[in-house]
Amino acid sequence: MPITYEEFGRRFVESVLTADRVERTLERVVAGTFSTSMKLAAGIVRAEGSGDVSHVEVDLISDAGLKFRAQVFVTLELSVRLSGVPHRYEGKARIELELRPLMQEDMTIFIDVPNVSDEAVTLELRPLGRVAGLLDQLGSVAEQAKREIARFVNTRKERADALRERTIEIVPAIEAEWQRRAGR
Repeated sequence: MPITYEEFGRRFVESVLTADRVERTLERVVAGTFSTSMKLAAGIVRAEGSGDVSHVEVDLISDAGLKFRAQVFVTLELSVRLSGVPHRYEGKARIELELRPLMQEDMTIFIDVPNVSDEAVTLELRPLGRVAGLLDQLGSVAEQAKREIARFVNTRKERADALRERTIEIVPAIEAEWQRRAGR
């Protein structure tokens, strides 16, 4: 039974953009370790941090057309220096991203990632020591770290290499699918 071009395009895009493929692409963008530096307490205190992306999960949001929800899981360490003395924290973060494929005139698909707010970051930060615990209560280290994580993600997703990974060439995808089916 014949279908419309629109229906053909929708079905094709859905077959090219699976949650697994989007997950693999996102892993290439965010994988590995990172380090960051931030100012806390209105710039009076400096914190140094490092972390590692432990894994990425991507799911298709079925009721929203072709849209994906990604979760990036991160472990991190943070050191806040106060009067030259480091006060350490360990934690885990989960960053939620909404991913929307956008069809482009040049026959590519661009994965749009809207800006991440600090509300999209869930952070469990554990102070290692009494002074670190007191600093967290007084200076809201965890809340400031959430804002820094959101800023870091927003900067990283706009890097040239990330933008290249978020662009999917359709013609090679069609050729690869034809080759795959011919090999059956």
